[in-house]
Amino acid sequence: MSEYATMIAVEDEGAGEFLLLTQPFASTKLSAGGIAISPEEWPTLRAAIEAAFAEISLHNAKDHP
Repeated sequence: MSEYATMIAVEDEGAGEFLLLTQPFASTKLSAGGIAISPEEWPTLRAAIEAAFAEISLHNAKDHP
């Protein structure tokens, strides 16, 4: 765990599921809505995002056969 970790969550506010990426301990400059992604963390973050979208697709397929 790192204080700079990027959290990925599946959210649904009634119009369908989407991903929400947050950095809880981001600097003040980023807390206005931005995130910071280093080139080194991008492959891991991308894989996690793709897995989360796959989960959403699977969930949607079960709900709408």
